[in-house]
Amino acid sequence: MSKAYPTDFIFDKGIKFIKPYIKHKIPFALMMSIPDPHGPNDVRPPYNKMFKDKKFQLPDTAVAAYNKQPAVPKWCALHTDLKSADQIIEDIENSEDWQDRNRNYLGKVKLIDDNVGKLLTFLKSTDQDDNTVIVFTSDYGNMMGKHANYNKGKPYKTSDGVPMIVRYGNAIKPGKKIKSAYTSPDFAPTILSLMGIKIDLYAFQGIDGSEELFNNKTMIKNQQVRFMTDAK
Repeated sequence: MSKAYPTDFIFDKGIKFIKPYIKHKIPFALMMSIPDPHGPNDVRPPYNKMFKDKKFQLPDTAVAAYNKQPAVPKWCALHTDLKSADQIIEDIENSEDWQDRNRNYLGKVKLIDDNVGKLLTFLKSTDQDDNTVIVFTSDYGNMMGKHANYNKGKPYKTSDGVPMIVRYGNAIKPGKKIKSAYTSPDFAPTILSLMGIKIDLYAFQGIDGSEELFNNKTMIKNQQVRFMTDAK
């Protein structure tokens, strides 16, 4: 079944794509767009049972939102009243469907982690791990119940904070944390610069953040203003 599951299939195809380039010593670039974790939260065995005993509670920010302590902004689209708040919270937490969705979400994350490990093991076995720029990122965060929201598109840190991990052998200081604000248009010029491409030959709307990745600082937090909007 793993060969038919999208995340496994994409990673296997990715490794298959890389092999001839390594064999013939040709530089390569590969982007894998994996669908997980995403609704509907169904995942293949054994990941669908790995967290079956875990019991989830709503985040404190959700409990506060339902109880209007404080009340959420209008754009949060939360419709409730104080009389029903406790019952709503209890119904959600006792919902087996909600519990299963959270368990399967963790299962999907574990499945991704195992596949990333498979890719890194392959690169190490072919002596390419220190010679390859590896970027792991996403297109948005998932609210996961924070502030009583369960999807995306809200200007809370949980939603607009996109995870991004970059690994490039000894070229990037281990344990480095960058807290400067970046947005999606900055990805292309930054990653292309990491690949050694002279981006000044092209017009980009984003900015190149590679200098922050390459310098010897362990913690970086430059003041940069970025904007986001909610089209809904």
